[in-house]
Amino acid sequence: MIKKYLATFLLLFSLMLSSTQAAENKALSFDFERLQVSKAIEVIAKFADLEIEGLELVKHDTVTICAENEPWDEALRMLLASQSLTAKINGLRVTISKIKPDKKNH
Repeated sequence: MIKKYLATFLLLFSLMLSSTQAAENKALSFDFERLQVSKAIEVIAKFADLEIEGLELVKHDTVTICAENEPWDEALRMLLASQSLTAKINGLRVTISKIKPDKKNH
């Protein structure tokens, strides 16, 4: 009886783990031309089922950027870096913040 429950638990656990890994490694391709940056971020967020915080930091600029079969997190970081922004990714929650300038002593 215990073996049956253990086998069921292990099966469910492995399915949960594989679905989480699939979400982390989900790749996408896009070719944005003069698209509002906030809309581009929303497209990636919808694709990866993300919750975005800090979207108010995004200027109303447009962006022309493309990616081919890129993991969603790399594509998002590339998009944000083009706007001097960065992201802290914790599961499916993404917090956008401004890139802090280096404080180098000359």
